[in-house]
Amino acid sequence: MINQETIHFWTQGIADIVVATDPLEAKATYDRVYQGSFYHGRSRTLVQALSAVHMALYYLAWKQMGVTVYKLLGSARTQHIRPYVTLYPGDIYDDSVQTILAETRRQAERAVDQGLRAVKVPVLFGAENDPGGVSDRTIVGFIEDCREMLDEIAPDLVLAADFGYCWWDWQAAAWRLKRLEDYDVYFAEAPLRHDDLRGTRGWRLYRRSELEKRSSQLAAGRCANGSNGALCPWSSQASAGRVASPN
Repeated sequence: MINQETIHFWTQGIADIVVATDPLEAKATYDRVYQGSFYHGRSRTLVQALSAVHMALYYLAWKQMGVTVYKLLGSARTQHIRPYVTLYPGDIYDDSVQTILAETRRQAERAVDQGLRAVKVPVLFGAENDPGGVSDRTIVGFIEDCREMLDEIAPDLVLAADFGYCWWDWQAAAWRLKRLEDYDVYFAEAPLRHDDLRGTRGWRLYRRSELEKRSSQLAAGRCANGSNGALCPWSSQASAGRVASPN
């Protein structure tokens, strides 16, 4: 663990983070190590291995019982789903935004040609706190460009986004995601770390209060004529919309 080499901003070597830091900033350095070892540290390696075992057990049960996995998971919740495809441009996030957008457009056009009407865009630039991370303004601008690009390709394309555990606390995630409401993002994947249970709870309480506030505003007619009836679709409509990844 100590000698782990840095692979990317989710798997950073401890020495690469700690060497040459100010010892008086011990708490900040600790936080950077904790966040930077997200993939290989904490309980992640064990949990990932257990997840593989968990999936294998479901597979064996399916083989033995001759029923589909969705029945093992509690049967169908809806009769129809809309599959989405992830438009992953490759490991090119060190290139210009225009280069990433060009590859994203190529894949989006191919997806539409294949009949898909929902896409997910990875936003894997890294947070400002990560090595090589970008500003939130860049992230918002990227989502805006993606929305405009998809509207040019097909007017009915659903846009979702994978933020790659971009934020370290739910307040930061809430503040930044609120700036994306105008771009009709259907859901936001991985804004927080998997094991940030306190942050997840804070986020859920915040979203509940926001939805209650928005419901009262709609009842009062403040948003009745606008196009943003679902200003935060990653929470208010994702459970109803039945969008599913084909993998």
